[in-house]
Amino acid sequence: MGLGHIAMTVVGGNLAESHCERCISAANLIMTDGKTLMVDELLEQLCVLRMNRRYMQGAKLRFKARYAKHVSRLRLDQQGQQPTTAPL
Repeated sequence: MGLGHIAMTVVGGNLAESHCERCISAANLIMTDGKTLMVDELLEQLCVLRMNRRYMQGAKLRFKARYAKHVSRLRLDQQGQQPTTAPL
Protein backbone atom coordinates (compact mmCIF):
# COMPACT_ATOMS: atom_id res chain seq x y z
CA MET A 1 0.00 0.00 0.00
CA GLY A 2 1.56 3.27 -1.12
CA LEU A 3 1.60 6.62 0.59
CA GLY A 4 -0.82 8.04 -1.98
CA HIS A 5 -3.38 5.35 -1.21
CA ILE A 6 -3.13 6.06 2.52
CA ALA A 7 -3.44 9.81 1.92
CA MET A 8 -6.59 9.33 -0.17
CA THR A 9 -8.08 7.17 2.58
CA VAL A 10 -7.48 9.91 5.16
CA VAL A 11 -8.80 12.66 2.86
CA GLY A 12 -11.89 10.60 2.03
CA GLY A 13 -12.61 10.07 5.72
CA ASN A 14 -12.30 13.80 6.42
CA LEU A 15 -14.64 14.66 3.53
CA ALA A 16 -17.23 12.18 4.77
CA GLU A 17 -17.00 13.58 8.28
CA SER A 18 -17.45 17.18 7.11
CA HIS A 19 -20.48 16.15 5.02
CA CYS A 20 -22.05 14.49 8.06
CA GLU A 21 -21.40 17.62 10.11
CA ARG A 22 -23.10 19.74 7.43
CA CYS A 23 -26.12 17.40 7.47
CA ILE A 24 -26.39 17.56 11.25
CA SER A 25 -26.01 21.35 11.24
CA ALA A 26 -28.76 21.72 8.62
CA ALA A 27 -31.04 19.39 10.57
CA ASN A 28 -30.45 21.35 13.78
CA LEU A 29 -31.41 24.59 12.04
CA ILE A 30 -34.64 23.02 10.78
CA MET A 31 -35.66 20.85 13.74
CA THR A 32 -36.00 23.36 16.53
CA ASP A 33 -37.54 22.76 19.96
CA GLY A 34 -40.97 23.70 18.63
CA LYS A 35 -40.79 21.34 15.64
CA THR A 36 -39.87 18.05 17.29
CA LEU A 37 -42.88 16.17 15.89
CA MET A 38 -41.75 16.63 12.28
CA VAL A 39 -41.88 13.46 10.18
CA ASP A 40 -38.44 12.02 9.34
CA GLU A 41 -39.03 12.17 5.57
CA LEU A 42 -39.95 15.87 5.71
CA LEU A 43 -36.86 16.68 7.77
CA GLU A 44 -34.68 14.82 5.26
CA GLN A 45 -36.24 16.66 2.30
CA LEU A 46 -35.86 20.05 3.98
CA CYS A 47 -32.22 19.28 4.83
CA VAL A 48 -31.45 18.41 1.20
CA LEU A 49 -33.07 21.64 0.04
CA ARG A 50 -31.26 23.70 2.66
CA MET A 51 -27.87 22.18 1.88
CA ASN A 52 -28.40 22.86 -1.83
CA ARG A 53 -30.03 26.28 -1.41
CA ARG A 54 -27.77 28.16 -3.83
CA TYR A 55 -28.25 25.56 -6.55
CA MET A 56 -32.03 25.51 -6.05
CA GLN A 57 -32.26 29.31 -6.19
CA GLY A 58 -30.27 29.34 -9.43
CA ALA A 59 -32.42 26.58 -10.91
CA LYS A 60 -35.54 28.51 -9.95
CA LEU A 61 -34.30 31.52 -11.91
CA ARG A 62 -33.11 29.48 -14.90
CA PHE A 63 -36.34 27.50 -15.23
CA LYS A 64 -38.84 30.18 -14.16
CA ALA A 65 -40.66 30.37 -17.50
CA ARG A 66 -40.76 26.59 -17.90
CA TYR A 67 -42.09 26.18 -14.35
CA ALA A 68 -44.84 28.74 -14.97
CA LYS A 69 -45.97 26.84 -18.10
CA HIS A 70 -45.95 23.57 -16.17
CA VAL A 71 -48.02 24.99 -13.30
CA SER A 72 -50.57 26.52 -15.67
CA ARG A 73 -50.90 23.17 -17.47
CA LEU A 74 -51.43 21.39 -14.15
CA ARG A 75 -54.14 23.86 -13.17
CA LEU A 76 -55.93 23.33 -16.47
CA ASP A 77 -55.67 19.56 -16.07
CA GLN A 78 -57.13 19.78 -12.56
CA GLN A 79 -60.03 21.84 -13.88
CA GLY A 80 -60.68 19.28 -16.61
CA GLN A 81 -59.75 21.66 -19.44
CA GLN A 82 -57.35 20.94 -22.27
CA PRO A 83 -54.20 23.09 -22.39
CA THR A 84 -53.94 25.18 -25.57
CA THR A 85 -50.16 25.54 -25.50
CA ALA A 86 -47.62 23.22 -27.04
CA PRO A 87 -46.08 20.54 -24.80
CA LEU A 88 -43.02 21.42 -22.74
